[in-house]
Amino acid sequence: MKLLLSEILEKANKATTNEERVAILKQHETPALRGFMRINFDHTVNMGLPDGVPPYKKPDNPIGYDHVLLENEYKKFYIWLDVNTKLSKIKKEQLFIQLLESLHNSESELLCEIKDQILDQRLTNLNFDFVKSVFPNSLPENDMRVKKIVSQPIVDIVQPEVQTKVEVEQPVKKGRGRPRKNPV
Repeated sequence: MKLLLSEILEKANKATTNEERVAILKQHETPALRGFMRINFDHTVNMGLPDGVPPYKKPDNPIGYDHVLLENEYKKFYIWLDVNTKLSKIKKEQLFIQLLESLHNSESELLCEIKDQILDQRLTNLNFDFVKSVFPNSLPENDMRVKKIVSQPIVDIVQPEVQTKVEVEQPVKKGRGRPRKNPV
């Protein structure tokens, strides 16, 4: 039986040596595992959801009897990660709650920690440096939590650009259907 992502990460966290942790993560390496590690440790990635655990019904199914596996749902994460999706914030939150309710409890808790980028607070052996050494191309060069970078120069904040309104004439519709021919 395939392990859940939460079980893989717990197993790697409980391993006694770094070599065992690396072996566990490499053995169960998938695009979903790499992606979730990037969401958690790359602080330029934002899911666009409010912090904290949303109110959802926690299912009490035993492991293996769930409707959905988090690993299989990774392909739908463009909903929360893509800035250009045309969904409202409320719809995104509703979809996230539906996903949490369809997962196993351990995976729901894991997903909430990944969303808030606090996974390394519970799984202390899986920190930025360790995950960077295991998946070198998935994470940025340094941990962005250490130093905060101002995204806009101060000049732009003090003197905002003035935008002018441009009025465009639009043709007036004169009724439905085919236009009549003008008599000569």
